[in-house]
Amino acid sequence: MRTAPSMNESIKTIIRWIIYSLAFVFLIPFFIASRLKIAIFFTLSTILSFIPGVLGVFTRRVWYKLNLKQCGKNFSVDFGGVMKTRKASVGDNCYVGNYCLIGNVEMGNNVTISHQSFVMSEKRQHGLTSSRPMNQQIKSELGRTKIGDDVWICLNSVVATDVAEGTVVGANSFVNKTFEPYSIIAGSPAKFIKKRPE
Repeated sequence: MRTAPSMNESIKTIIRWIIYSLAFVFLIPFFIASRLKIAIFFTLSTILSFIPGVLGVFTRRVWYKLNLKQCGKNFSVDFGGVMKTRKASVGDNCYVGNYCLIGNVEMGNNVTISHQSFVMSEKRQHGLTSSRPMNQQIKSELGRTKIGDDVWICLNSVVATDVAEGTVVGANSFVNKTFEPYSIIAGSPAKFIKKRPE
């Protein structure tokens, strides 16, 4: 005879698979448009970012699982959050908050990126020479930003370079250099505050 907790887990698993299946069916036109290059990945991801609630989180999870270079378990992207390129890779148990924009990243496990944060593909995305207009100096191929395991990027931060394992980035920070692992950093530009306690 089954116990109540295992029965509840079975029901949750069935409901989860039903939601995943519905999300997959809903996404079929998006997959076709993406593969036939009728619409670009970023545009489709932006459209999907505006599906609210749990259905939106599950729909985006299926979308990114089937499109990103690598996408781990339990990846959640909240309302308005967008992964900008399919070249990105994401580890297990990662969260991207409301209205975040994430470029070409290699994200470790257990990463939290709080609301309205921006992770750039690299620090220098275009030139600054005066011999050509600024809009003609954008790089065609961007690098990749690495975010280590167990990182928390707090609200409204901009990350322009790699973030070491265990780092906590304070709210409203601009990160333009990499700090030692397990540092707490904050400010614009970010400065070392202290090490995370044991």
